[in-house]
Amino acid sequence: MRGLTNIEKADARILFESGAACEHCGGIHQRACPRVKRKAFHPNGNTVEVEYFRDYSRDGIIWPEDAYDPEDETVDAEDASDRAG
Repeated sequence: MRGLTNIEKADARILFESGAACEHCGGIHQRACPRVKRKAFHPNGNTVEVEYFRDYSRDGIIWPEDAYDPEDETVDAEDASDRAG
């Protein structure tokens, strides 16, 4: 995956912190989870079964480690100290 801009990282952090990550793969993606092969639903709408692909494409998925880059935190801290001082 391409590197994320600082704005994209900030947006992704908001989504992760609000609990919006995919329940199946733990990432953030725009389309249906590429890990899910098949889902079965109860007539009341609840999910009763999920079948997963053993291997799946991870392209286009933003992972927590993409959004929470330790180097960015260092840069943010340096920027904050520059503004304060």
